[in-house]
Amino acid sequence: MAAMILQTVVLFSETLWEAIAQMMIGIGLYRLGFFTLGWRTRSYALMMAVGWGLGVPLTAWIAWLVARSDFEPLLLHEASYWSWTARPFIALAHASAILLLVRDGAVRWLMDRLAAAGRMALSNYLGTSIITAFVFCGFGMGLYGQLERYQLYGVVAGVWLLILLWSKPWLSAFHYGPFEWLWRSLVRWRPQPFLKRTA
Repeated sequence: MAAMILQTVVLFSETLWEAIAQMMIGIGLYRLGFFTLGWRTRSYALMMAVGWGLGVPLTAWIAWLVARSDFEPLLLHEASYWSWTARPFIALAHASAILLLVRDGAVRWLMDRLAAAGRMALSNYLGTSIITAFVFCGFGMGLYGQLERYQLYGVVAGVWLLILLWSKPWLSAFHYGPFEWLWRSLVRWRPQPFLKRTA
């Protein structure tokens, strides 16, 4: 119960405001044509240089402080505030790099997989929660606190691979992801088309 109260306090005192701020940045950039490839290539390249140039050194410094303290909990909490500063810069640099790949037509197979994963964002988000709950909680594999930090990258890579592998085939057979279909049906108060009809 105490953990749930703490999570609720953190949500409304910290996390919620960061999410709202990032959504506002995203809305502004969308209106400026950032996400619709309305910028020149030079502008995206500049965004990458500034984003990584500011965000990566700050993140590396934070990681060094945390590792040097042997992951001391209070320092970890303080470091999260500093990481808020770096995250938008790095996120925009990553987004600029992906948008340039889309514009260039490079790695088209990967872009198609990412697009499908994005169209099923709710299903993939909830699916990730279900998978990781099974991996880490007691009703599943119970690996919470059992894996080294480097081993967690294997879990992340496995979930990413699963998302990229299943999203595109699913959308070739169905109009929506399962939870997207459920959400649309609930909002519109009637079942939406689900299975694609073959000619």
